[in-house]
Amino acid sequence: MSKFISQKRIDKKIIENVLGISVEAKAAKHQDFNVINATSGTYYDDDGNMHVFKCVDHNFKNCDYNHDLTYSGIIGPKEMSIVIPEHIFGDDVFEEFKDYKFHTISTMGGTGAITMAFCNYSDMDTYILLPSIRWPSYYQIADNHNLKPLDYILFDEEGHFNFQDLDNKIEYVKRYQDKIQIVINDPCQNPTGYSMSKEEYLHLVQLLNEKANDSFHITLLLDIAYLDYGRRNGDETRDNFKLLKELSDNVQVLFAFSASKTFGIYGLRLGALVNMSKNEQEIEEFINVTKFFARATWSNPNHFAVNLVCDTFFDNTSKQEFLEELRQVSNHLIERGTILTNVLDEYNVPYTPYRGGFFVFINYNDVRFLNIIKENKVYAIEMNHGLRIAVSSISHNEAKRLGHIIGKAYQEVINK
Repeated sequence: MSKFISQKRIDKKIIENVLGISVEAKAAKHQDFNVINATSGTYYDDDGNMHVFKCVDHNFKNCDYNHDLTYSGIIGPKEMSIVIPEHIFGDDVFEEFKDYKFHTISTMGGTGAITMAFCNYSDMDTYILLPSIRWPSYYQIADNHNLKPLDYILFDEEGHFNFQDLDNKIEYVKRYQDKIQIVINDPCQNPTGYSMSKEEYLHLVQLLNEKANDSFHITLLLDIAYLDYGRRNGDETRDNFKLLKELSDNVQVLFAFSASKTFGIYGLRLGALVNMSKNEQEIEEFINVTKFFARATWSNPNHFAVNLVCDTFFDNTSKQEFLEELRQVSNHLIERGTILTNVLDEYNVPYTPYRGGFFVFINYNDVRFLNIIKENKVYAIEMNHGLRIAVSSISHNEAKRLGHIIGKAYQEVINK
């Protein structure tokens, strides 16, 4: 027992080591070109170089120290409450959602936005609903703030969003508390690459409206870190967001946006938490609690990064050039994912439905299978339910080669 560390903190340990494994994989790749590094949620081109968007390169080369390296405001510039909603929902957002108010607070990456939502929209020692197959950090963030993670089974037997289990878990929670926060990562879910359909959004709205009432309130946190890497550059999901206008006043929607992912500025750490509400009081309370949380946690966001985002989105020429470049990157990711899954199909390897984004998820985790993968110089992320493959960090040729490695390993194990 430590003499110094808080007794409430002494047992806290990281339950995953994604970043550590990624560092190990990079070192191995440097020593041996035949190594396949499928660990990193960072987009690399087919030559193995991290892609740098032209607007990012321009802002670095033209950095104004007095403008970019000074302190920003606690919530970031007011322009973020214009450009981020426009990017998430479309340029016509303020007309399409004319009955709603939006407020945006800049955060330290998408992780900061998620942490802010967890802490301010869930009470300590209460349940928070998380998908059963998920980004591991959700659990750690919840545990770090003394929340009780409760899994809803993500997929039904047909490979669609499992509304029945989400319904069951909401009913269970209602026995013990008067509100619940539900986390959905869409589109291009990490680690599966799954994106919800229009029909699934309609079902979600119907379910939440049925469950929420004046004595039981629901916060829906949509983690949209991979919004721009979905089908049609995320426009299919943007269309689905319009359906959220049908949610009742007993359902609050928050969006966790990641500029780190959209702009490929992973290490600069910039995200945003966006509140969409008709209720002026809810907006005011959101501003107060998130501003307090930010000041007490990281103080203020990365000034260079928020200037980069605002500069790019406010200049229409820069914006259109960036969006076109983003389209190309998104298409390359889908091409890699499709190459990989086509080969997996040849070997009947089970994987969750891939609809875009950085990851493909192999729905199989037999130890013998995983060992064969490692023996073939493949680095990937092992999870409780399977194996996460980052198509973002492999080339088109590696995607095909990796498909055969995985397929042969799977067949070897199941035929023994």
